[in-house]
Amino acid sequence: MKIDETFLPEGALAPPPQPDGIRVGAFQPRSLVAGPGMRAVVWVAGCLRRCPSCMKPELFAFDAGTFNSIDRLASRILDVRGLEGVTYSGGEPFEQALPLASLSRILRAAGLSVLVYSGYRLEALREQEKFRCLLDAIDILIDGEYRHDLSGPLRWRGSPNQRIHVLSARGGMAPFVSDHVCEVQASITPAAMRLTGFPNAEIQHELTVRLASRGILMKPADLGDTGL
Repeated sequence: MKIDETFLPEGALAPPPQPDGIRVGAFQPRSLVAGPGMRAVVWVAGCLRRCPSCMKPELFAFDAGTFNSIDRLASRILDVRGLEGVTYSGGEPFEQALPLASLSRILRAAGLSVLVYSGYRLEALREQEKFRCLLDAIDILIDGEYRHDLSGPLRWRGSPNQRIHVLSARGGMAPFVSDHVCEVQASITPAAMRLTGFPNAEIQHELTVRLASRGILMKPADLGDTGL
């Protein structure tokens, strides 16, 4: 299999998205490190890329996580008080462009902004008709594949090749953020702990060691429990 410089297998195709719902790998109701302001984060399942040291390799598979209707997911997000926006990560959100575009229109009508992380560059997204529905329904795009060899610390990004694009007035002051800041949020529930942001290997190792010293052992998340 031949892979291009963005770790995308040449000629590989994603399965067609289901127009009435979204395959979700994980959900975080509140995050302060996934874009401007307080945001809900939806990690979708399915990605063709195989970026080395990807932070969410468990979301490569297109059948990972759980299927959620657009209305149910919208209701779950809108039930969270104090949100300024929602962030889609993954996985690759643009492989589920159609249902995510429908979700985005509902959320934007309610006053939320939409930020999307994508391994595709903005130029590539504009070239393909199947991606335009989502591109037209979002406010901020952070594009480009994750490059472990160039990794942070950078605010909102894993590596400096990733670019912040403000696509609407709702994007606000997004391009004027300070770089060289590594922000990581740890959220603890009765069932699990989730790190939001871009924790590097050193941070994850230190956290694992410190928790182990207190008798708490880390293990991979159960994708059957998405937080929804």
